[in-house]
Amino acid sequence: MSETFKDQAVDEFDSWSDTYDEEGFFRRHLFIPTEDHIIKELLSLRKPDENFRMLDIGCATGKLLRKTGEKFAAASFEGVDIAPGMIKVASEKTQDDDRYHFQVGNAAEALPFDDDSFDYVSCCHSFHHYPDQESAAKEFLRLLKPDGKLLFVDSYINSVWGFMMHCVIIGTYEKFQVHHFKKNALKEFFENVGLKVERQDVVTGRVPWMMTVCVPSAEGGENAASEPEEKGESR
Repeated sequence: MSETFKDQAVDEFDSWSDTYDEEGFFRRHLFIPTEDHIIKELLSLRKPDENFRMLDIGCATGKLLRKTGEKFAAASFEGVDIAPGMIKVASEKTQDDDRYHFQVGNAAEALPFDDDSFDYVSCCHSFHHYPDQESAAKEFLRLLKPDGKLLFVDSYINSVWGFMMHCVIIGTYEKFQVHHFKKNALKEFFENVGLKVERQDVVTGRVPWMMTVCVPSAEGGENAASEPEEKGESR
């Protein structure tokens, strides 16, 4: 990540940290539905009293992990985010609960966790901002246990409205580079780095999005991931 891009990203996300959890359009139509969808997925995989370890990359204020912890009392949670302001808020909101740990981290660089550390790695609505998406995806794979799952959520741009919302409307005020994948291109991208895509859940509405569920591939990534497509281009 270039220092210029990193500084822009940190400044932007830090400026949002104090109000990030407030009720608003994107909270109602994007963040809450995403959190609920992931928790529903976890409830289909685990009993509420089971012990597992989960990492949220690009965790912001830790809202997803806090809501997940309300359903899974025995689980433990780690969150990393590039913005110190977000981590400060997340840490303050969980300071009396030792199941949670938050720290500043960059997914495109080596995160301070051992290989095969997590049962679940989540990444929600931040990946399109990562300039080195291949390195970040390889880090997802490194951190997952062999039987772990990646719960990955980002923009859905295959529909005309999804493209307009994410690439045009939202894109007009985002101050730094973004790259959105179309559905099939994202599947190919993950499989090239060694993640097998189990399914892709498309959620339409005012702000269309998609959850891609991946597991480590037995074959591994045979080819290096190709260069990202131009925005809006399909394969």
